[in-house]
Amino acid sequence: MVEQKSKIQEVTIEKLTKINRIVLNPSNCKAAPGVVDAIKKADCIIIGPRKPIY
Repeated sequence: MVEQKSKIQEVTIEKLTKINRIVLNPSNCKAAPGVVDAIKKADCIIIGPRKPIY
């Protein structure tokens, strides 16, 4: 289990494994208003690394 997003690339490349499951901690998190509806209406969803903005 990887608990830091900065370690995901290191673990998946070194062990040649895929991400099998994603969980939220704490598990009782709620989406911001309108987010779930926007996801349902989306034609596609792209999840990937984000370059930090300074």
